[in-house]
Amino acid sequence: MNITLHTPDEMMALCASDMAPRVTSLEVASFDTPLPEQIGHLSALQHLTLGRCASRLPKSLSTLLSLRSLCIHEGAQIELPEDLSACPIRWLMVTDTPLRHLPKGLDQLETLVLTGCKALSHLPQDTSYSALRYLDLSHTGVRNLTQLQGATELQTLVLNAMVIEEWPQPMCLRKMTRLVTHETQFTGTFELPRGVEIWQGSGVQGIECVNGHHSLVADLRGWRGITLPEAKWLDVSMSEGIETISGHGSVRHLRVDGCFRLTEIRDAEHLQSLSAKGCDRLNR
Repeated sequence: MNITLHTPDEMMALCASDMAPRVTSLEVASFDTPLPEQIGHLSALQHLTLGRCASRLPKSLSTLLSLRSLCIHEGAQIELPEDLSACPIRWLMVTDTPLRHLPKGLDQLETLVLTGCKALSHLPQDTSYSALRYLDLSHTGVRNLTQLQGATELQTLVLNAMVIEEWPQPMCLRKMTRLVTHETQFTGTFELPRGVEIWQGSGVQGIECVNGHHSLVADLRGWRGITLPEAKWLDVSMSEGIETISGHGSVRHLRVDGCFRLTEIRDAEHLQSLSAKGCDRLNR
């Protein structure tokens, strides 16, 4: 049963009614007062969506043993409970809110979207992320991604409009197949797992499917070093921060025009064509 509520009185009436144990999906459009603790009576609730709700979520939320997805959006002034380990949440989306920290007990998460949570500065260290498959940290204050060392199932990582200072070991992200990065600054030298698709996020061009993988023009401004994805053709032109490029021998056509700081291309013997206009520092 799917329910949409607009007032606190409607919520109280629902929680006290005979329908409460049968509600599986609930959307709360807008509340000026905190959600009541009686939400814990919705024992069958699997999907909860909140918009423009005030204050901390009730502690009884952590007793919803059927809750699978939680979505909080539209600038809701909400604080999550400190511990959600009792909830089997697989999908968590918190967008454009002043969220400062994530709760404990999110080890079963498969999808985590935190777009626009600018006050969020770090990911919890006591979460394994072992089931995580999709992660979007765009427009957040997170700079350190080493907490993702346990994210061995991660497939898609979205990092738009961020500053990244620390990066996980590539073996920890061995199942990652897609990195989306646009207007993000990377400091240091990072290595991508074999076979990763690099997506610019806008203006993508030069797509060629090779053995299930794609090579794309990439927005890599701020990168100092990259490892080439498993593809035949790659264009990283105008990525002014790149100093070194290494690959796995699969890339045949490489374009690095305008990479003014590039000094080394490793495994260059595998290339059939190389365009490096303006790369005066490159050792050939």
